[in-house]
Amino acid sequence: MKDIDYNTATPEAPKNPEDDANHDPGYTFLGWDPEVADNVTEDATYTAMWEPIEYTVTWVDEDGTVLGTDTMYYGDMPEYTGDTPTKPADDEYTYTFDGWTPKIVAVTQDATYKAVYARKAIPVDPDPEPEPTPADFFYYCSDGDGSKWVKDSSASLQFTFKRSVDDSVTFSHYTDVKVDGKVIDPSNYTAREGSAIITLKPSFLQTLSVGDHTITCMFDDKNDPSATFTVLDAQGKKVVPETSRKPLLPDTGDPFTVAGLVPGLLAAAGMMGVGLSRKRKEH
Repeated sequence: MKDIDYNTATPEAPKNPEDDANHDPGYTFLGWDPEVADNVTEDATYTAMWEPIEYTVTWVDEDGTVLGTDTMYYGDMPEYTGDTPTKPADDEYTYTFDGWTPKIVAVTQDATYKAVYARKAIPVDPDPEPEPTPADFFYYCSDGDGSKWVKDSSASLQFTFKRSVDDSVTFSHYTDVKVDGKVIDPSNYTAREGSAIITLKPSFLQTLSVGDHTITCMFDDKNDPSATFTVLDAQGKKVVPETSRKPLLPDTGDPFTVAGLVPGLLAAAGMMGVGLSRKRKEH
């Protein structure tokens, strides 16, 4: 307070009240209320106007991932209100959230707090369960063995191959498909889960000869199971190759050998010789 003569210039106000030792920190000076008049014409009181400063508190995980941010004011005590931070276990340790670093203090400026974790060693099993040996399981064809396909047909042939135990992993171990001992291009078939379901396409089956064939499903961890199928001609018949046809001999049920045939031929020749000799003597 200061006595001033009428119509004299208003004393100059402090330029920066923030420098006053009595000023509360955490505020920014905005000016005077009311606006300072040029001259004194009456008693006047001017009040300093202040605005609280906003500070940002950031919460981050151990790897720097931001977990949350809070806007706070001078003197406030930060408190994390998000989900409890977690860290996955590795081969040696499990981890439990154990607080923040640095130590949380009342707000005086922007601050960042990082999650810290306590670790606990995973006990080592002195007697672990043995891994399954190859003899513990096997693969087999559960559906499609003995199938038939007719030439010029638009149908496909489907085969299902299973694992004797833990069939849910069958498809993950499937690698290739063979037909008649040769790996075929994947464009000739489809393979899908549900055990291992292999479907031969009609365009591929059309290229096979009439007769019996073998399909083999290959796996990377055990036996490669096989199934047979037959390709028939367009009339639905299985043509017998010339090389496999039997001689046209009577079926007596007795085994046929050349050695068994020779004595009979010799005996027949002898009888013919005797007959000729008798006729000559009669003449």
